[in-house]
Amino acid sequence: MSALTIKNFTVLDTDTGKMPITGRLTSEQVTNILSQNTIINGVTERVAVPGTPDTISSGNLLNNAHMCSSYIKICTNHEISSSIDSVFCPDNFIRITYLGGTTGASISLLYGFCTSTSTSIDNMTWNVVIAKNTSQTQGDYFDIAFPDMTYYPSDNFYISFILINAAWDERTIINGNICSITNVGYDNYCIKPSESQYDENISHFINSQGINSFDGIFTRLVIACEDWTMNITDKDYNDLLFCVGSRFISESNTNDTSIS
Repeated sequence: MSALTIKNFTVLDTDTGKMPITGRLTSEQVTNILSQNTIINGVTERVAVPGTPDTISSGNLLNNAHMCSSYIKICTNHEISSSIDSVFCPDNFIRITYLGGTTGASISLLYGFCTSTSTSIDNMTWNVVIAKNTSQTQGDYFDIAFPDMTYYPSDNFYISFILINAAWDERTIINGNICSITNVGYDNYCIKPSESQYDENISHFINSQGINSFDGIFTRLVIACEDWTMNITDKDYNDLLFCVGSRFISESNTNDTSIS
């Protein structure tokens, strides 16, 4: 297993792993969004999502969500016909919002950018957005500026996520509140299952794609995660819940008209 390139990061507390946030949504702002409310109410602690990890065969998420299979496309124009999970980000800022989750594990969530759905995770630079998920509060959001777009053509711009289980427990404190983690030796799963270093080709992520048909845009993608290997997990996909969208969509209070 190769070590991923993971950048050092700053926490507010080196014991808890609480990360600095851009802001926090109220509970009403979280649950009033169709896709977010559907995922939050569609997964239950210790109750398996039927059919997973292969598919969603029944239950509240049927036809309202699907197993994740690839990276997420970032659209800077109206592109509602895309066949891949996508988000509309017209203002060069991605907003990642923590929605909750119940687990006894220490989950770190990483993101990386790439120019193709075939890019290997070894060829990305990874950033920690959440060091330990249970240390954050529902509604916490992180606004992430686009990278230098000279290297990311607007029509081929993707974001990927990796979940690492227990890496925070063995963190290294570099200096002050600056920390580092590694993926080596810890269960880690990519939103593109073929790139996962554990449970390869088995999806640990369920996506609900939000669409606003009035504006003709992909509003947001809400993601539910399973943090243990499938041979021992409860398949509840309730361990980490988060939303990927844009600062613009969130600030304009644009809701979803449909989800899939």
